[in-house]
Amino acid sequence: MAVRRYALAPPAVATVDGAPIDLKAANAAAFEHLRPTSKVLVVPGYTPVNTQVPIRLHPTAAGRLDHAVNRLRAGEADLILVSGGNVYPSEPEPTPFNEGWEMRRWLLHERHLAEAQVLLEPYARHSTTNLRNAGRLLRSRGVLSAEVITDPGQGFYFGLPLLSSFTLRCIVELGYSVGKLEPLELDVTRVRFTPSPKVWNRGKDPKDP
Repeated sequence: MAVRRYALAPPAVATVDGAPIDLKAANAAAFEHLRPTSKVLVVPGYTPVNTQVPIRLHPTAAGRLDHAVNRLRAGEADLILVSGGNVYPSEPEPTPFNEGWEMRRWLLHERHLAEAQVLLEPYARHSTTNLRNAGRLLRSRGVLSAEVITDPGQGFYFGLPLLSSFTLRCIVELGYSVGKLEPLELDVTRVRFTPSPKVWNRGKDPKDP
């Protein structure tokens, strides 16, 4: 499956050390093991909107990753899909850190996962597109359901999408709901995600269409 099939953003918007990420190479090993029946954990990145000094990896993102690693090592999942772009700060100079890449690096080098266990989505610039872009990657390989691993704050946002207004935001910004979302725990740190076929529809953000 060609990278452009699931990654519709311009390659130049996702960078590490000033160079575009080689997404095909980054995901090659994991794609060898990804099957329609694979159990995948989706972990969205996190960088506060008001960040003024670039952050390599925020503690909130690290906490989400540790939760996912524990599930993986317990045999409850096969792969972790990390999602997030070069987001904040955006000025005066764009951050050099890519959320997805830094989460992948942390999983490989700090938690010693194999490349075959980690999928990268390095373009998402919004909570809505974390799930939309993850949905594109998953559906491109026939994976029709996954589990989002996050913290209680974002979990409420995703897991109770009508009450939290997440569904409304998706419809306003993207034109559709990104899929079905169901909380799996009372603290909503685990959310079942069934991506809609509509995730293939392009969005309006030129950096994250």
